[in-house]
Amino acid sequence: MRPLAICLAAVAAALLPGGRPDLLSMRLGIRRSSDTGLSNPNSRRALPGSRLVWALLGGTIGAAAGGLAAPPGGAVIGGLVTPVVVLSWFRRRSRLQRRGRESAVSDACLALASELQAGLPPERAMAAVAQEWPDLFGSAAGRAAIGGDPAQALRVAATEPGAEPLTAVAAAWEVSARTGASLSAALTAVTDSLRAEAAVRREADAQLAAVRSTARLLAMLPAATLLLFSAGNGAPLDFLLRTPHGMACIIGALVFVAAGLCWVEYTSRLSVRTPWSS
Repeated sequence: MRPLAICLAAVAAALLPGGRPDLLSMRLGIRRSSDTGLSNPNSRRALPGSRLVWALLGGTIGAAAGGLAAPPGGAVIGGLVTPVVVLSWFRRRSRLQRRGRESAVSDACLALASELQAGLPPERAMAAVAQEWPDLFGSAAGRAAIGGDPAQALRVAATEPGAEPLTAVAAAWEVSARTGASLSAALTAVTDSLRAEAAVRREADAQLAAVRSTARLLAMLPAATLLLFSAGNGAPLDFLLRTPHGMACIIGALVFVAAGLCWVEYTSRLSVRTPWSS
C-alpha cells in the first residue's frame, strides 16, 4: 500500500503545474539572449525520436517499479503512466523554449531596427545583432558579410519553433534590397506585431492556467478516492491490481483520463495560436 501511494503521489507532483509562468518584465533596452537560454547555437529542441526513447525507457522503469510494489497491476500502471509523464515534461520544456525564442526574435528585430535607424548599413547592423543572437542571425550575417543573400539563411533559422517571424524579416530584406524601401520600418512593424501577440498570449495563458490546473486535479481525484476507500481494507486495490477485470478497469480509466487531458491541452493550444504557428 505504501509503495503504491508513494508512486501515485510522485505522479501527481509531476502532473500538477509548477506555478504560474513568468511574465515578461517591463524594461528599457534590449534583453540579452542569454536570459532566454538561446545564446548557444548548439542548443536545439529534443528530437521526436529521443523523446520516444526516453518515454520507452521511463515506461520500462515504471513498469518494473510498479511490478515490484504491487504486482501485476502496478506494472500496468507504471508502464502506462510513466511514458505520459515523460512526454508531458518534454512538451512543457518545448513550450518554454518556444516562448523564449519568440521573445528573443522580438528583441532581435527591435535591435536590428535600432541599428539601422542609427545609420549603420544593413550588413553591419545584422553583424552587430548576430553577436547577441547568433542562433537567429549568425548564418544570415555570414552570408551578408560576403555579399550573399541572407534571406534564405533567415528562412532556415525560421524553421525553429518560435522563430517563424524571421520569414517576415527575410521578406522585408528582399523587398528593401529590390525596391530601396525602408528596412527599419518593416522590422519595427514586425516587432510591434510580435509584442501585441505576446501580450494577448500572456493574457490567454493566465486565463487557461486555471483550466489546466482543474483538469489535472480532476484527473487525480479517482486515484485519491481509491486510496481513501482502501485505507481500511485492501479489497478495492486487490481487485484492481490482481484480477483481469480490475486491470481492464485501470487501463480503461487511464485511457479516458489521458484522452481528457490531451483534449484540454489541444484546445488550450488552439486558443493561443498565432499567425506564425505552424
